[in-house]
Amino acid sequence: MGRTAAHHPGLNRRINYGFSTSPDVIAYHQKQGTIAIIPAEIVDARGDADPYMARYSKVQLTYATNAPAVARKLLNASQIEEALAVRERARRPKLRRHSGCP
Repeated sequence: MGRTAAHHPGLNRRINYGFSTSPDVIAYHQKQGTIAIIPAEIVDARGDADPYMARYSKVQLTYATNAPAVARKLLNASQIEEALAVRERARRPKLRRHSGCP
């Protein structure tokens, strides 16, 4: 008599927590990731900054990791005033002081 997943508590835990390594599951997730990336790459190739900006919330547009790329896209699309506004709203990264430093 073959054993099912119900007989393997460790297997159930792996599946429930997303650790399945089934080739079908891996292929599904890779396809979903590709489907999500393709429209973004098309928009980027067109140089349209507005859909690129729409990826981010207003708060995310203030992050020092996102603002420079968004401002660059806006500049490339000749939207200079908008690029300056994104730059002005961007948060400056906090400098961390290490112990022993003044």
